[in-house]
Formats: sequence, C-alpha cells, structure tokens
Amino acid sequence: MGDFSIDIKDIIDLIESDSKIEHNLIKSDLTPKDRQNFASCLRKSSETVLALLNKNENAKGTYVYLTLLNLIISGFINKSTTIEERIYHIWTVVFICRLWFSWIQYLDVTDSNNKINNNDNNNNSQSSNKIKQRTFITKPAFWCIEINAHTLVYIIMLVIKKKLPIDALNT
Repeated sequence: MGDFSIDIKDIIDLIESDSKIEHNLIKSDLTPKDRQNFASCLRKSSETVLALLNKNENAKGTYVYLTLLNLIISGFINKSTTIEERIYHIWTVVFICRLWFSWIQYLDVTDSNNKINNNDNNNNSQSSNKIKQRTFITKPAFWCIEINAHTLVYIIMLVIKKKLPIDALNT
C-alpha cells in the first residue's frame, strides 16, 4: 500500500518485542496453513494490536490491512454493531479496496526494486501482472466484500419498503 508493505514480520516483531498481555497474540496465530482460524483473525485485527502497529512507522501497510479486516468483522459479524455503523464500516472497506485496486492498475512495477527489467515485453508484462496481483487481496475476496456490501444495502432497502421484517437486520 503506497510505500508501505503488508508483512507478517510486523506481527512477528510485535510478538517478540511486546508482552503477550499487551497484544494477546500467540505464534500459532501466524500459521499460514490455518487461514480459517477465526479466533486468530480476531486477535490479529484487535484494537490493541492495531494500536501497537500504529506506533510503528514501518508497519503502516500492515496496520491499514488489519484495520480493513477489523472493519469487515465489525460490519458483517459483530452483532453489537448498529445498522448505520455496519454500512459505514463495510463501505469504508469497499471504497478503500477500490482505491487500492485502482492505484495498483497505474502502478509502474518496472523499477529496479522489482527486478523485472528485461528485453522481452511479453515476459515483462506477465511479471508486472503477477507483481500487481500480489499487491492486492485476492479477487474473490474483493468481490465477496463488494457483493456483500451491496446485499446489505439491498436488505436494508427491503426492510424500509416493508418487504422484509425488521428482524432481518439482526443477523
């Protein structure tokens, strides 16, 4: 994101440098094979972890990424979030992801840092596309967020028009 990277090393540094009492993280929270561990996801995107990451200038990319995750949880999962807050959180994520994706499309990845300067333009284009794909969340994740945000608005509209009961907003 911008000049900042999203890196698991930021979380590792947090675990190694701060007390567990401060962040509530454990090393198994960082296991890449266990991507569907929701409890770990909650810990990594908690307000305390975000506050600690925000203090580290080099962890801004990771901070923004985990903030988006925190907003997704608040908007779609946390039952105590009001409808107005849900809309705000989810659409904040949608618009940030749209801007992030648009920025990547105009990103010039042919600089020396990315080491893809070569004479073969076709290879260069393929390498450039791969680098761009790695600098954004997966497309299925992006579309899932976008579709669910639209679905939330649609359900709210159905409740307003009395096509659905108000209880439809409680789940």
